[in-house]
Amino acid sequence: MAGNDAFYFVSTPLNTILATLLALQKPQERAHLLFVDRREDAPNPMMEALNRWPGSPFETLHTLVTKGKKPWQNYTLRQKAFSVLDSLVARYRPAHLYTCNDRRIEFLYGIEAARRLGYTPHNSYIDDGVYSYFPTEKKWYQESLPEQWLKQVLYGGWYRVPRVVGSSALLDDAYLLFPEQAHCYLRQRPLHRLDLAPLRQAPMQEFFDTYLDVTGTPLPELSAVATLFILPHSSLFKRYAPFVAMVTRKVAETVLPASVGIKYHPREATPDLLELTRSATVTAVPAAVPFEILLPKLGEGTTLVGNVSTALLTAKLIRPDISVTAFVPKDDRRSQMLIPLFEVLGIGVETL
Repeated sequence: MAGNDAFYFVSTPLNTILATLLALQKPQERAHLLFVDRREDAPNPMMEALNRWPGSPFETLHTLVTKGKKPWQNYTLRQKAFSVLDSLVARYRPAHLYTCNDRRIEFLYGIEAARRLGYTPHNSYIDDGVYSYFPTEKKWYQESLPEQWLKQVLYGGWYRVPRVVGSSALLDDAYLLFPEQAHCYLRQRPLHRLDLAPLRQAPMQEFFDTYLDVTGTPLPELSAVATLFILPHSSLFKRYAPFVAMVTRKVAETVLPASVGIKYHPREATPDLLELTRSATVTAVPAAVPFEILLPKLGEGTTLVGNVSTALLTAKLIRPDISVTAFVPKDDRRSQMLIPLFEVLGIGVETL
């Protein structure tokens, strides 16, 4: 029989922040956080920050390593992760499983582990950003049918991965930033609105400050930044060429005491790839710091400009006082389909 324990499966900083926020609002549950899709020896500053933070809502933290240094190591690592999940589910018997991606094999196996113990947990989806509003289907070359059949042989009949994030029949409900704009699959189940107001309140700010201490990342003074540019990954620079050119031009035209901010993509391999932060008028924002941590530190009336991303969506919710503009390539079908959502939120749209 299940109790009142809850497992949260997370894989990204945004997942972790939203899971923490939701767990704080559910004191009736004993929350446990499971970091999934992890690589061996990969640093995890979010986990370290939660360990140090006295206000953490999680009773326990766990890491499930499923990615090896070599692809052929993944199967063995997954089997070890399944054994860990078997032990955790048997020990805590979680009545509630939360995931930010219902395609994650760890989440699917958590449901299977509970089934083997004779009960079915309540399964909830937590917003994972733009994929909650645009039904992106996994391509055949990412996981072909023969590959799915092989995995069912290797792992068991329980391995049935939905092709669209948020479409699994195993989900009972969902917690979203914008439930009225959810894609068609998520709308088939009860939807709850995520309350982001606590992100600007003391407990979460303490968590964010702890994270910055753990990473040793000094934040520049952001209150004086008039415009903050969020750059896409360099692999998209060609598609966003007019936007990148506009950013470069804006930096060149800005004179002191005015200041613009530049934040590169977190996975950008080359620091200051465009050599923009050499200018005295540019405030370099650390690329690795989650955007949700930066938002409360921006000055009133700041203008935020970037490509279509979850960062722009959360920005308007957390900071309704700032102006947000998204640049959308006319040949990007996914981004084009998000324009109605952006317009409803009051986010300006410029078509490239």
